[in-house]
Amino acid sequence: MPKRYNDEFKKQIVSLVNNGKKPSEVVKEYNIARSTVHKWVKIIRIQVHLKPKTTELIKKKN
Repeated sequence: MPKRYNDEFKKQIVSLVNNGKKPSEVVKEYNIARSTVHKWVKIIRIQVHLKPKTTELIKKKN
């Protein structure tokens, strides 16, 4: 059964990578699969980039 991680933990890991820590270091330190770390980084970066645009579209409609 795959291990489940809460959203706060995922955000913490992504924050470490975004602030310059190498994904390979994070993988070793937290014993997480490399593919998992890359997936979280990708998903959260997409979410962050979509949020401001969504807000802009709502403002334009009003």
